[in-house]
Amino acid sequence: MLITEPQITFVNNSNVGLQPGVTSANVGQLAIDLIISTLHLPCVGQLETSCLLPCAGIGAFDHLSQRVSLSLELFECPVAQGAPVFVLQQRAPAARGCQQKYAEELARWISEAAFAEVSCFESYTFCMWINGNANAA
Repeated sequence: MLITEPQITFVNNSNVGLQPGVTSANVGQLAIDLIISTLHLPCVGQLETSCLLPCAGIGAFDHLSQRVSLSLELFECPVAQGAPVFVLQQRAPAARGCQQKYAEELARWISEAAFAEVSCFESYTFCMWINGNANAA
């Protein structure tokens, strides 16, 4: 996984990461969008992988209205004390047959960037919840 436009300073073994799970209703992605928009986070890089479906659009956030948004972007939230928090926004799902490869690429990138903690924002589908299978995921 390659970062283009790298403007990042990772703090060894103390970085914190937030990322969405691409699931039903895009709840994780919307939660990450809310964090980026509310905190006016700057985009510090775009990650390239052949595993995600292509996606591009303009004006995803008011504070970045002239910037093209792509499939996988990295935002930084500076913290007064301690390591920064990085927010990964994934706008497209993995292509069919590429899910495992993408998971491996993402895990390798997280390891190489020395993240101490990564939180994934996801949601259950309503069918899992209503059928009492919420623990099956």
